[in-house]
Amino acid sequence: MEELKKAIETLSILELDRANKKFPLFHSPHEGYAVIAEEMDEVRTEYEMMKYNREKFWQCVKYDENATETVEKLKYHAISCAAELVQVIAMCDKYVDSMRRQRK
Repeated sequence: MEELKKAIETLSILELDRANKKFPLFHSPHEGYAVIAEEMDEVRTEYEMMKYNREKFWQCVKYDENATETVEKLKYHAISCAAELVQVIAMCDKYVDSMRRQRK
């Protein structure tokens, strides 16, 4: 698990670099909050899709139906959720960087 966490941290640094090239630092705590909240809403959406597909998966198992397509959808939304979480991590770092620079 520690190796996975380190890999996620590396991905969040790459995402922060990408975001910083595209968008300036946050101008205020309110802006930082709004961006982080938006990313968290996107996490929630992907998680809800995972829950939906998990339930659909169970229905397939319960009624002895082919679940392959449902599991592929579950995987897709899990990857999307993980990517959104990496963005949350990156935006948390961007917030901290932004507030530190404003204090200088």
